[in-house]
Amino acid sequence: MVSPATQSTPPLPAARRKATVHGWLWLLLVMALAAWPLRGLFQQRLLEQTALTDLAPSSEVVSQTIQSAADPVKAILTAWASGHIVPRTVALQELNSLLPKLHPVPESLQTLLSNSALDPDNGIREITLGLMQQMAHPQYPAAVIAQLKNVDPEIRLMALRRVRDLPLELGMPLATQHLNDDDPRIIGTALNLLGRWAHQDFGVRLADTVSVGEDARGIPEFRPATREIAAAGATRARQWLAVHSNEFQFQTKGPLSIEGPNLQMHRVEDFKLQSVDGKSVRLSDFQGKRVLINFWTTWCSACVGEIPTLVELQRRHPDDLVVLGISLDGVPDEHGHIGGHEAHSDGEDHDHEHSPSLKELRQQVAKFVERRGMKYQVLLDPENSVGGRFNGGELPTTILIDKSGILRRRFVGGRNLDVFEAMIGELVPSSNLSAAVVP
Repeated sequence: MVSPATQSTPPLPAARRKATVHGWLWLLLVMALAAWPLRGLFQQRLLEQTALTDLAPSSEVVSQTIQSAADPVKAILTAWASGHIVPRTVALQELNSLLPKLHPVPESLQTLLSNSALDPDNGIREITLGLMQQMAHPQYPAAVIAQLKNVDPEIRLMALRRVRDLPLELGMPLATQHLNDDDPRIIGTALNLLGRWAHQDFGVRLADTVSVGEDARGIPEFRPATREIAAAGATRARQWLAVHSNEFQFQTKGPLSIEGPNLQMHRVEDFKLQSVDGKSVRLSDFQGKRVLINFWTTWCSACVGEIPTLVELQRRHPDDLVVLGISLDGVPDEHGHIGGHEAHSDGEDHDHEHSPSLKELRQQVAKFVERRGMKYQVLLDPENSVGGRFNGGELPTTILIDKSGILRRRFVGGRNLDVFEAMIGELVPSSNLSAAVVP
């Protein structure tokens, strides 16, 4: 006897099978007809998701997508979560326009700002501090203080200028600590703050310590006596504070750390470009090494001035640091013009009529590399496929990647050798940062 558990189910009669199939077909048809009015919404959501998470979208597309989204806050959070430079930057810019309409500000956006205050990108940090101040974010003081510890003088200067927004008991000791900075601009800013709070004149004006231009590397240049003037003013300030510090109530301790488990860094996606000698090079070829990527062109004076510093960095770190110079020669600007061109005899700009071939670009850049003694790898990116990911149109743009492939810094403009060395020294995996791998 066959047990009930092993009995096979008898086949359905043909008529019943046919009815069942027809039933499913009608159900699918009804579902399709019901969903038809929503097709536009589905398409919009798909386009929105693509624009907000693309590797290298245009700023205009991301901005328009967020502005037209049914839920702008959700769109901003989606763009931010992408981990990509352009969507994240535009998300913060759009948040600036949205903030006056948000009462109260959602906790998700407050958390976003807490995290973005320590973003690898200098520009994002600066936008974030402005937003935190605008909304009176409770962690604004902590965010400012975090920047003052940075090895990049440009970040320290940006933050110290915001110390004036802090209470005297918190700001005064911070300004005092920066009287020993090696950048005259930072010393001058600290003296200005202390003079305002103490109602004292330490004999130094901000105009005495500002830079008067930039050298060939794009690094601030100062008048011959600037450093001496700043140092003398700092000495007078310290002498005054030694006598009068008991007149002020300083806050030197407190809950001023903004670092936390929610802070995420992002892995840099792989890419492939051709070198000046025609070889294919991938970022993943350098797995396990620190990588410095410098976006440059042959016609950018600050980029050219920075080359000796990059050559020296590669010489000092031949085994565990890879310097990649990614040339954006051949990439049209916003007007469709290609930089480094020569004017035609008719005085008109014809660059938009003829774009150099990859072969022509390779020959042009290769000659430049040889003439300048660029002893590090140089790649070509005439389509801006990689430069567009990091908003490399601002030149020179530098990004630093640690041994785990995590983006640790992005900044625009030149830095001196000592600052580069300090930044490179930080490129080790950090246990207090969680790495989000961006697909």
